Amino acid sequence: MATAAGRGPRPPLTEQQLDSLRLLTAVMRKLEISRADVHDHPISLALQKSAILPWNGDFICSKADAINKLTYDNPSACAKVNVEMAHKLQLWALLFYCHGLSHKK
Repeated sequence: MATAAGRGPRPPLTEQQLDSLRLLTAVMRKLEISRADVHDHPISLALQKSAILPWNGDFICSKADAINKLTYDNPSACAKVNVEMAHKLQLWALLFYCHGLSHKK
């Protein structure tokens, strides 16, 4: 395993860090948000502001009402903004898709 000069191997990720990466990966892949845009996307900003970070711990257990109340801080307008209905629908679809998969097992 090659490492960068002056750096040792990375310590293993904790379960909480892995869970946060699962949510980020699901948002990027299922909602087709590019890696370059994910950190500035309204969906990502709203999830971070609401502290919905872990996949198993927070997102999967969230309700449609929680998604309906999501807001984010818009840096260009310097104001708190409600998430657009199109983005809410995307999050609802992702949530219901995952709930459907969990009930098939």
